[in-house]
Amino acid sequence: MPSQDELVELWRYTYARSSLIETRIYCETLLVNGDKFPDEIKKALLVSIVVSYATPFTKAQVSKNKRIIPLDERLVPQRYKKIHSEFLIMRNRVFGHKDATVGPSFGPVNKVIIHVAPTFLDVHTASPFELTKSALQETIQLCRELITIADQHVSKFVTMHFNGGKIPELGIYEIDIEAASENWLVKKL
Repeated sequence: MPSQDELVELWRYTYARSSLIETRIYCETLLVNGDKFPDEIKKALLVSIVVSYATPFTKAQVSKNKRIIPLDERLVPQRYKKIHSEFLIMRNRVFGHKDATVGPSFGPVNKVIIHVAPTFLDVHTASPFELTKSALQETIQLCRELITIADQHVSKFVTMHFNGGKIPELGIYEIDIEAASENWLVKKL
């Protein structure tokens, strides 16, 4: 029977892995089909990339009394630190919140734009909607490397708790992180 700390670790790396897989898929979608999408779809995919990537690096509630950051930033290889940092800034200042000051490297982000035309006046904020192809490729590779790390942690748990005849009957199960007891694995289907 796993301890509550072991269950939290399983959740931590499974959660991070899922977010990074989503990020990779969104990047691949933009890389392959980005030229076919209107600007609004590109922006929606960019928001999805930034939010799904940043999610494992921001606080998460894992029990009534415990919050953790699922992935430690030290796991990010040095060669990816710049794009990692940019995604976290974008998540925290552009998409998760709309800060008026983001930083000069991001260009016209969250600046109020007033478009005056003969028949209308439009007011909105400007946000970027593109990542370069090389940034998308870099993000895909970064996600692959971090997914490999998460896979190693999940595999360690599976080996420890589902070997030697401990594999449950076929079905779909849910793990109860707060039930550090025999009832930690709950069959759903």
